[in-house]
Amino acid sequence: MILFWAIYYLDHTLSLRLGRPSTIHDIDITVDLPERPSEETHRAWSEWFRVLIEIARLHGLVYEKLYSPASFSKTHEERLSVSRHLDSWLRRISVDNASIAEHPVHRKQHMSLLLKSNAIVIGCLLTLTHRAASTGQRDGQALHINEACLEAARATIRGHLDIVSNSSTQTGSSASDCVHWRMLNCPSTPFLVLFSHVIFSCDQSDLDLLGAFVASLDTLASNLVVRQRESIDLFLQLCKPFYTLANHYVRASRQQPDTNHKDLWSSNTLEGHMPTYLDTNTLTDPNFSFLPPELFDAWLAGTQDLDLFDWPSIDMTTHA
Repeated sequence: MILFWAIYYLDHTLSLRLGRPSTIHDIDITVDLPERPSEETHRAWSEWFRVLIEIARLHGLVYEKLYSPASFSKTHEERLSVSRHLDSWLRRISVDNASIAEHPVHRKQHMSLLLKSNAIVIGCLLTLTHRAASTGQRDGQALHINEACLEAARATIRGHLDIVSNSSTQTGSSASDCVHWRMLNCPSTPFLVLFSHVIFSCDQSDLDLLGAFVASLDTLASNLVVRQRESIDLFLQLCKPFYTLANHYVRASRQQPDTNHKDLWSSNTLEGHMPTYLDTNTLTDPNFSFLPPELFDAWLAGTQDLDLFDWPSIDMTTHA
């Protein structure tokens, strides 16, 4: 029974991340939830597992109602209504998750970590839920991320930073287990939402959050031996260029607000952080046309007409 629900959790969470429907459909499930144990100190673990199942179920609903191909045929008002319903459900689960800490529990330190990790996952789902309701244009802006989405993203990143700061002293196998569990529940969606917002608004406080998040990945990696660092190093290589780009963009926009957009890439700030096929030489090439700031919001929102854009000729086969 427990094995089935563990597989159910992995199936639903990975399906949403991969943008595919779950293999296990809720309507086909006949397996009961695990029984609550009689021992008081073990009951909290049972409640945590039930919350985990609810979180998995919400992953499936977020995909089905907001990110499946059929969901995109709904009007913005319909998607907004679904978003509000899922928001209420997620916040109820968040309360249930937090209440588990009030009960006596065996291995309290581990439970505390798992409850905080649950809160991160719930925050990621809240961010995704409100991001789906942020696609409508407002004031002529192609990219509009509503405040609920931004607040969920910020709170989730701060929650991640809190976990890292409170567990940086762990060593050995315990540190390895904790780091890999955090990587499984890492708030990549909130990070990308804040990146989009920073590019659009040049918000310094959100830029600082991005920087703190990237620094936290370095902190997590420092708790591991080299052979255990592969996954976190790869994720760090993904996040660092986003932060570097956002930082460079904000500084350039403030220092030279009226400059030509190609001049924004004249600094060596990006060197060493960009993919080899998009390095600083490419960015400063006079034949390279990058999206000007006024169209960057459309590009991030997925509404940019790429047929009207002059892309550089890049032979990707030479960089395989």
